[in-house]
Amino acid sequence: MHVKPFQGPEVSAPGNSELDNVRPSISVIVATYLRREFIVDAVRSVFGSGLSPDQVDVVVTKGYPSTTQDEELRQLGARIILDPESNMGQRLWRAIPMTHARLVAFLDDDDLFEATRLEHVCRIFDTHPGVGFYRNRVTLIDRAGEPVPRELYGAMELDPLLDRTGPLDSISGSHPTDYHLLRKGFPWFNTSAMVLRRELLTGPFGHLLESADFAPDVRLYLIALLSGTGLYIDDQRLTRYRASSPTWSELARRSWGELAAVKVSSELAQRLTQPPWPAQFRTLVRNSEMRAVWSEFVSRIEQRRPRVEVISAFLEYLDSVVRHPRAIRFDPSRFFYLVCAGAYLADPTSGSAILRNASITPSISRTRRRAVRGDSLRVK
Repeated sequence: MHVKPFQGPEVSAPGNSELDNVRPSISVIVATYLRREFIVDAVRSVFGSGLSPDQVDVVVTKGYPSTTQDEELRQLGARIILDPESNMGQRLWRAIPMTHARLVAFLDDDDLFEATRLEHVCRIFDTHPGVGFYRNRVTLIDRAGEPVPRELYGAMELDPLLDRTGPLDSISGSHPTDYHLLRKGFPWFNTSAMVLRRELLTGPFGHLLESADFAPDVRLYLIALLSGTGLYIDDQRLTRYRASSPTWSELARRSWGELAAVKVSSELAQRLTQPPWPAQFRTLVRNSEMRAVWSEFVSRIEQRRPRVEVISAFLEYLDSVVRHPRAIRFDPSRFFYLVCAGAYLADPTSGSAILRNASITPSISRTRRRAVRGDSLRVK
């Protein structure tokens, strides 16, 4: 992958420079590229997350300057990195050396922390010195920040295993016996729900984050496994994860990007980890492939592509089903999209119109949220 030359980030300090003289309890890297509308609320949620301002070190990495917004962020207490690189993994990797605390949390610009999250996280790390990786569950919110009904949650958002087990506080990627718990949960999901000890990110495997253009959450989980650290999987919902419904065309583009990134993570796992962990990443690849080929199929209907292209995409999806039958998701909405495909083949105008009208129906459009996390150029 070609990467443009980088001369180093441009960093601006917060309005209160005294914060740099205090050793904070936790650093938070808030990342956006070109999207502007949510970033201030995201940073405000960090400083309202249970710790005093001198205990929180906030680094905002963004791809655009804005005099008014930057001043507002500095007044809140954030330091700003202007980084022109669109690759999310590189942006996060370049921000890590700017952090000051022993713990590093991440927050996508359109997500929010709950009011007690950081205080709770710091207490977990203090009482569990062997833990190096932490992840909590999420609460779904819509674009306006309102809660999404629980019946519209997907499996990763529900995380049902934790309803039965409670927090998983003594597991490790170095213990194969813990595999069945991590296989049934989703510890690789959502960067905004993760916190790592800084030494994992600056250690021998931290650089793997740099190549994670898509799916940096999967790469952070892999870094934790390779580091052999303890993992704490919390049953509390302490991150507000903003759901979205991008067009199928955008979802297909991002899903192919996610598939490529997860394949790289899987290749690293095959080479660097011991059984049974490589199998977990092969499963992630399988699931990502199914999302990509399905999104491509529906996007060709949405775009009113020639019938032969729609049929070709559907045959590719069937091929993936044959090769990966265990990855099939029995979502009722899939039957609807198959009906749309039949209507499209009979009459492209009516078939694509049905699809457009259905996009406003939450029960039908839910699978559109199976998207890769990202920003502006990769709106989730």
